[in-house]
Amino acid sequence: MNIGIICEYNPFHNGHVYHVKKIREEFGEDANIIAVMSGNFVQRGGVAIADKALRAKCAIMSGINLVLELPFPFSMSSAEFFAKSAIHILNNLGCIDYVSFGSESGDVSALENTANLMLSDEFSSEYSRLQKNADTRKLGHAALCEATIKKLSPSSDLAVSLTPNNILGIEYIKALKTSGSKIMPHTIKREGNAFSDENLVPGSIQSATAIRNSIEAKDISALEYTPNTAKALILDAISSGDFPCDNERISAAIIASLRVNPPISQTDIHDTVGGLYNRLRDLSFETNSIESLICAAESKNFTKARIRRTLFYSFMGVTSSHFNELPLY
Repeated sequence: MNIGIICEYNPFHNGHVYHVKKIREEFGEDANIIAVMSGNFVQRGGVAIADKALRAKCAIMSGINLVLELPFPFSMSSAEFFAKSAIHILNNLGCIDYVSFGSESGDVSALENTANLMLSDEFSSEYSRLQKNADTRKLGHAALCEATIKKLSPSSDLAVSLTPNNILGIEYIKALKTSGSKIMPHTIKREGNAFSDENLVPGSIQSATAIRNSIEAKDISALEYTPNTAKALILDAISSGDFPCDNERISAAIIASLRVNPPISQTDIHDTVGGLYNRLRDLSFETNSIESLICAAESKNFTKARIRRTLFYSFMGVTSSHFNELPLY
């Protein structure tokens, strides 16, 4: 049995160990677990806290059999395209039986029902209507999707809360269905700290966000929430100056790039509709740091994750044409 996981391991922590454990409990100790992992750039926008080789080694030392890369820019795209690209890689291996993911729901049937609804013409029509409505058009994509689902099907089996891991799970299922994949979806209920929790709380499983925040604040006690093998590798990387990686190290280059390039009426830089590029360029003259620029630019229309992605897309010249094809390996 071959089980695929789509992941970032940013960093690898006890929640990921729990996922591996549950897979082996259900599919057997001899199951092969193949991870498609983001490279050095992650979906929320920006660099991973550790380079891809270190994160892959942490995974292999903790029970994953094989780690393959989801390359940039696919690794730093919207949830829909992130999922579509990773599923494309798993499909083309030709040997994967299930794709397993954590979710707040823990109910694969409910997630499948929601995915089916979101793929329907009925959903597309209602989503477009809400997008044009004066009261709802400024909602972000996830909020618009949730409003559409509740409008069309308020029953409990379809109104799955669009929390971060549920969203990704639904997108994985949508990608499986639209690609005609024979891979089956499998989910486990996420345990421990919530995905977006920013601070450590009592318990053995913490969110990757809380662990990163503590490490970035130079509190390495957060490494207690990683498996011992990963902790040892990370401590070695700290001592050699290779950990943690940080967006701010490239702040000067990105902000300088925005300042020296003129405003543009139209741009092919990916995901910059709505004047986001020019908004970032104007604000770049008021700050010297990526994070302060992101905070200044954030609005109902532009989430922090989208702004981070746009900054890196513009700096690296990623255009919409780069997303016309899926990963080539």
